[in-house]
Amino acid sequence: MKKTEKTNRRFMPALMLALAGMMPLASCSDDAFEKAAGNVTKDDGRSILVEVDSETPDADTRTQYNLAAWHTEFASGDEIGVFAYNGTDPVASNIKFTYDGTRWNGEVTIPYNENYTYFAYYPYAGERNNPPYTVGTSGTVDSRFSSFISDSNNKFHYADQSTAANFAKSDYMHAQGTDAGLRTITFTMQHKKALAVIGQTVNKWYDTTDPMTPHDTYVTFSDNIPYTSGDNRYFLCKNNVVTTVGGTSFTGQGGKYVIKDASVLTGTPSFTYSVSTDGGNTWGYFSSNRPSWLTVTGDVASGEPTDFNVTMTNSKTTELSLGPVTFRNVPNDDILKAASAVSNVDLSMMKNDGTSRGSRTTANCYLVHAPGTYRLPLVYGNAIRNGDESSSSSFYTTQTSNTLQRLVNHLDQGITAPWIKDNGITVDGGRLIWEDVKGMIKNVAVSGDYLTFEVNADKIAEGNAVIAATASGTTVWSWHIWVTAETLTYTTSVPVDGRANPYIVTPVNVGQINGTCETGTIYAGSQCKVRATGTGGTVEFLVVQPDYLHSNTYYNPSPYYQWGRKDPMFSPIGAYDAGGNALTYSTSDATSYVSSTDTTIGSTIQNPRIWYYNSSSTGPYGNGTNAKKYNYWDMNNTSADDNDLTPTVKTVYDPCPPGLCIPTGGLYVYIKRNYSSYFPWDTNRRTWTKNIPNITFPAAGYRDYINGSLKYAGDYGNYWSVSPVNSTNGRALGFTSSNASWVYDYHSSGYPVRAVLEE
Repeated sequence: MKKTEKTNRRFMPALMLALAGMMPLASCSDDAFEKAAGNVTKDDGRSILVEVDSETPDADTRTQYNLAAWHTEFASGDEIGVFAYNGTDPVASNIKFTYDGTRWNGEVTIPYNENYTYFAYYPYAGERNNPPYTVGTSGTVDSRFSSFISDSNNKFHYADQSTAANFAKSDYMHAQGTDAGLRTITFTMQHKKALAVIGQTVNKWYDTTDPMTPHDTYVTFSDNIPYTSGDNRYFLCKNNVVTTVGGTSFTGQGGKYVIKDASVLTGTPSFTYSVSTDGGNTWGYFSSNRPSWLTVTGDVASGEPTDFNVTMTNSKTTELSLGPVTFRNVPNDDILKAASAVSNVDLSMMKNDGTSRGSRTTANCYLVHAPGTYRLPLVYGNAIRNGDESSSSSFYTTQTSNTLQRLVNHLDQGITAPWIKDNGITVDGGRLIWEDVKGMIKNVAVSGDYLTFEVNADKIAEGNAVIAATASGTTVWSWHIWVTAETLTYTTSVPVDGRANPYIVTPVNVGQINGTCETGTIYAGSQCKVRATGTGGTVEFLVVQPDYLHSNTYYNPSPYYQWGRKDPMFSPIGAYDAGGNALTYSTSDATSYVSSTDTTIGSTIQNPRIWYYNSSSTGPYGNGTNAKKYNYWDMNNTSADDNDLTPTVKTVYDPCPPGLCIPTGGLYVYIKRNYSSYFPWDTNRRTWTKNIPNITFPAAGYRDYINGSLKYAGDYGNYWSVSPVNSTNGRALGFTSSNASWVYDYHSSGYPVRAVLEE
């Protein structure tokens, strides 16, 4: 069987490893990834191709049992069922695809459409258009196939699993398809049944070459602690196979093979139980009550330990965190890694697409498209435009109503000139505040009138960072470095009645990562032994919980901004400080979450990553009414105008890249009034899409005004405008799965921003 190497190694939770064979961390080469792919007979040139792939480096999702390697492999003749949906409307139902040893062939064609969603399950059951159980028309793949997982009628496993063939064919899997291009739909199968391997008698073990014949040699086990949590599946150890779990190696006992799902295993067998957490050296007292985390069913009415099923449910134990992790599916990462390194690039002299501009334009956000060394001038944000260093329009206004006439620096002193040095400030250092790709930004320093830094070629990926210039260790100003393959050249023109010029809208959020990021924490697994004694004898088995990942997936994540602030707050994927430590917004972390009762604009500039809040604050980003002005992002703002159509006069606090700014409210009022023109909610990409003109808004969620906690990422989104409601609230576009609306929220809430062309 041909093996193809797959370089994207990643850890998968126990839930997805039911047939991985108790070896989530055991030795297994990358060639364990094997892909079975094939063509569907084309009828119109638009039918799909099907691939079935494995998501874990330590298992092949195949269904021919391999005793020596303790995994299963797809064999010729295996069958899957495939579904396709256009929104909630079925396009194809339970179409059988058969593996011929090389490719998957469908009994009929299934049309390809980039807007369709595709699903598959194994093993195939029922017949075309008549699946064995009800399939949901919406929701996640697990919710759609919930009745398949429950499997109350046992359509997906053999009652007798004492043979390798029956054992292998009892593995239920399913997946949502991923569009891999060229009409190819890849199904990364996930195991949804828990695996249990049970020794039939005490002091017996079973050789991998002969799993039905017991040996008498007693096997000892290393010390560890039992571990259970939530919906994770639990495993019993494989026959005499050395496995490493949570840093501990042990050798397992085994016997009869059974696969069951935790949700359908109930019952109280006629056994008494005892548990050992030190490998069988000592045991607890025997009790007629099963441990709360253990479920056993099957042929146990008389207490005969002959053929029964075991699974694990919840148990409260200490969680051992092995640290945060992020898995990325960001196609532009490869583009950035392939880019040629650059040297000493002045970002203020470059356009957003990476080409040279004729004169200096500064900003609070600069785009970077390649590894190498860069510099940016020590200028207050957007104070220089097209080489003009004499204008004060970005930091001073003659208007007095609801305005801060002269915007201030980190000392709360009015800014009088674009260059920081011309305001009496001597910059003597630089530092990294945060980055969301660990190790990507390094060597932040000051050289003359510039802040310099390097983008690490070994770590470059789409992401964000905030770097700062300092004076005697105090941050005097900071800048957002947006590392991306996005050039912001593909824009959308939105003409609005009453406005001389259309809004020219950029295609992505400021700081957006174009792809999906799965973030979470790896927790260490562990083990314990259980003895069950009944009238017919005693069984003893080892329960193993492998290391597992608790994670969330975010679609096109982007940073959040408090209304009026120039600095981004990191996106849902989190960030790292200069020391590589993971950062979160936590009420227990005084360095990230601070009441803004006595906050000034200057103190927020000195602390660009702190989330400021307070329900009765006098500070600029709290929720009270004092000391808050209308013109932090737009010097024109002197009153609350929901339908403001005037061009934004970009201030030194505007967070957008050069030549771009946050739009006035007129853009989002237009979108709100025309929301019926939107395509339906795209549950796969988590976006709203405006039909004509075409504008896509990721459902980025937001951060709560009270404590910065993440809300509703993937469910809906809000986008700031420069328009105020009053001294407490800013205006924003808001949308859910059913409509768009014109909303408002406290300044201390965190929303993404979408930039438009500066006029």
